[in-house]
Amino acid sequence: MSSTALPPGPEYILRGSCSPVTAVHFTESCLDGLLSGTLDGKLLVWDLKTRRIQHTLDAHNGHHVLSILTVPESMGIVTVGREGFLKLWHPTESSYELTSK
Repeated sequence: MSSTALPPGPEYILRGSCSPVTAVHFTESCLDGLLSGTLDGKLLVWDLKTRRIQHTLDAHNGHHVLSILTVPESMGIVTVGREGFLKLWHPTESSYELTSK
């Protein structure tokens, strides 16, 4: 009889959206966190040290987020939505600002 170990359970469950998660991206050291996109078009910027949401952006106005990428040189975030738009977000002092669509 072969014995296989079960995978470990989660260390922590991040709860922050009422909508299912459709895209996830671990950021490079410049942003130090996790980005998640939801079925209702939100982009959540997580701080993994505190396990809390830093920012919530209405990235795609109700159309779910298909993909998330980061641009290390400018610390920007690129999102792709189901509606067909590719959007570039740049950090500001208090949140993120849409700079290109």
